[in-house]
Amino acid sequence: MKKPYKIVNSENKIIVLPLSNNRLDELCLSVEKTLKKKNYLGKVLFDLLMSNGLTSNRFVSISFKTDKFDYSTIKEEKVDDNTFDLSNAFYSKKRAIIDTSCLSRVEKQRIILFLDKYSLVEA
Repeated sequence: MKKPYKIVNSENKIIVLPLSNNRLDELCLSVEKTLKKKNYLGKVLFDLLMSNGLTSNRFVSISFKTDKFDYSTIKEEKVDDNTFDLSNAFYSKKRAIIDTSCLSRVEKQRIILFLDKYSLVEA
């Protein structure tokens, strides 16, 4: 079964790029299994573009400890330019999944226009 997300290891951090608009708690259950197999410990960044759109709460982080997420550590994140560009370049190549999101038609169009400038950047 294909995972509903892509995990990117960039600059010593894990970034989760969802491929659907699953709720964060549902997504975390699936991601936990993957991170447990990799024996990962540390902060995990989630890009919630598919459910939150281009808002200030687009990115959140949660600490992964031993074999599960510590939900008491969840917080909104302001990401650096490299992470922002990497994520936008990834989604610019996955425009069809934007249409499957729970966002309004207007927000989807806004995202696609925003991502157009990243379509030549490698993800």
